[in-house]
Amino acid sequence: MLLALSAKAFIHRLYYDFIRELIVVICGLVIFATFLYVFNDFLNVEIKTLSTKMRAVFAEAVAVFTLCIACFSYVRMLGSQKQLKHSYQYTAHRMGETKINIKAFVSIRSLILYSVCFGSAWFFIVTYLVSWPLAKVVIAQIIATLLIGLIKVFPTKSNKTSELTDSKEITSNYPSKISALTHWRVRQIFLRNHLTQASLAISLLFSIMTALLVVRSAPEIAYIFAGFISGYFASLSLAFQLQEDLKYSWAEKFMGVSHEEFISSYTRVSLMTGSAAAIIPVTMMLLTSTTASETAFFSISNSLKLFVVIGLPSYITPMLMFQIDGRKPSIQAITVALIGLFLATAIYAHWLGIIALMIFKYYANNSQYGRFYRA
Repeated sequence: MLLALSAKAFIHRLYYDFIRELIVVICGLVIFATFLYVFNDFLNVEIKTLSTKMRAVFAEAVAVFTLCIACFSYVRMLGSQKQLKHSYQYTAHRMGETKINIKAFVSIRSLILYSVCFGSAWFFIVTYLVSWPLAKVVIAQIIATLLIGLIKVFPTKSNKTSELTDSKEITSNYPSKISALTHWRVRQIFLRNHLTQASLAISLLFSIMTALLVVRSAPEIAYIFAGFISGYFASLSLAFQLQEDLKYSWAEKFMGVSHEEFISSYTRVSLMTGSAAAIIPVTMMLLTSTTASETAFFSISNSLKLFVVIGLPSYITPMLMFQIDGRKPSIQAITVALIGLFLATAIYAHWLGIIALMIFKYYANNSQYGRFYRA
């Protein structure tokens, strides 16, 4: 009965809001198809022409990353249904449904989500990346399933409650309201939110990989791409934190936080995360270039370009927060990836690409002005 109820609710939602859902699906497919085209051209054309071995290494790394994303997506979908008070599981329990029926519904739904998440992941891996032997596929799937169990062991939210305090008391220890908001979000991102911590950890790994590629004098496109991925994961920490902040945005609104202050606090945090991701590879490039037969100007210019490429995804994230839906990190991830790739390519090709970034910043900030109050 619960399965039939969920199916009917899905059909009714499509029927009564068909135009909106159709537009969302079409736009999502266009963005996803564009991403696949750019990614396929980069991996199977650009990198493959440079080195077949490099292409194989990148494909293996992206395959492992895809499986990790499938694991986190699966756990997050299950967790959201357990915590939401309007979920079918919670509603069935309040209506007096038997525990056996609820467990059966949860099991079937979990199996469907498991099949969708990992089916999509393996389709992407086999179609665009690598074709592993069956034994390796089975082992990888077993490891991914064990990783799901490991992720579910750790709580995603703190169960502690705190008393409400006056806004003047909260901001009294800081020179401005923006400084207080920035300090609070830095603590949340680095110390409290497990998703942002995982995202920053992956960013650190790619940052170290970028530094190693620079030291080993790898092809330019290799360490530039690795650096961009490092900055991209640093920007995802902002998207995950935004999702949490918007759930309780009423508190900041009651404290008198304006749209400009909200965006300014995230802009400061984005400069921190972007700089943190770039500091290791840029430092290694400066140190190794001093021993090479390059001019000082050329060395500094390339190092600055690498710094911009790594920090760019975090920098543009506050400009895209309220363009579509800030509550969905997946939408933020896609928009930051597409726009970040375009702007990073333009800037690395020539410093005049900064003009494109300034134009984008102007129109992006104007188009989302005041949307914090409607979020």
